[in-house]
Amino acid sequence: NIAYPLFAIDGTLGYETLFAHELSHHWWGDLVTCETEEDMWLNEGWASFSEALFTEVIYGDQAYINYVRANHKDVLLSSHIDDGGRYPVSGIPHEITYGSHVYNKGADMVHTLRGYMGDEDFFEACRNFLIENAFTSISSEEMRDFFQQYTDRDITSFFDNWIFAEGFPEYRVVSWSQPSADQIQLQTEHFKHYAPQYYQGLPMEVTCTDWNNNRFDTTIIIDNVIQEFTLQLPIAFDVKSVILNKD
Repeated sequence: NIAYPLFAIDGTLGYETLFAHELSHHWWGDLVTCETEEDMWLNEGWASFSEALFTEVIYGDQAYINYVRANHKDVLLSSHIDDGGRYPVSGIPHEITYGSHVYNKGADMVHTLRGYMGDEDFFEACRNFLIENAFTSISSEEMRDFFQQYTDRDITSFFDNWIFAEGFPEYRVVSWSQPSADQIQLQTEHFKHYAPQYYQGLPMEVTCTDWNNNRFDTTIIIDNVIQEFTLQLPIAFDVKSVILNKD
C-alpha cells in the first residue's frame, strides 16, 4: 500500500519530489522489495534517488546535479549526527531502518553506481532487474551479482566499498604541470573519509579548463593512495585549472 499525505496536496509543486518518491515505490519496494529490514535502502534509497531522476527529466541536467550535490552535502554534514554514527547503507541497525543513511546516503550511493557504470549499462541493468525479479524480495548481494552482468567494472569491489562499508573516499589533486601544449602531468592523492580501507579501481573524471573557459574531459582509474598520470590534451590547449569529478 503506497500512501500520499494529505498535507502535501496543497495545489502547488512544493511537494512534487515527494510525489515522485512515493510513486517510485511501485517499482522500488512493491514490484521488488528488500528481503530484510537491514537492506531498506533498496526500497527507500532507490525511491529517494528517483526524486533526483524526476528532477533531471523535468528540469534538466544541471537541476539534477544541484539536487544530488545538495543531498551529498547533507549526508556528509548531517547523517552521522541524525543517525548517531556512520554506517554502511546495507546492514543498517533496526533503530535507524528509516534514517538518513537509508534515504539520503542510499540515494547518494545509487547516483554513485550510475556514474560508476555509465548511463547505458546502469539503466539497462535497472530495467532488467525489475523485470526478472518482479514480485520477489531481494538482498544487496543479489542486486550486486545481477548488476555485474551489465558492466565490465568490478561491482563486487564497488559494493564492498560503497554499500557494505561506512564512510567515503576523498581524492585531491596534489599537483599538475603542462610540459607541452598537448600534455599534462597529474598527481592525485586518496584519503579515507571515515572509510575502513582505501578504494581501488575507481573511475574519476578529470576536467581541464583553459583561459577561455573551454573544457576537456577525460577519465582516469585510481588504484593507489598516490598516483601519477600523463594525459593527452587537444593541441595547444593552454590549461588554467585541473579539477577532479567536476560534475
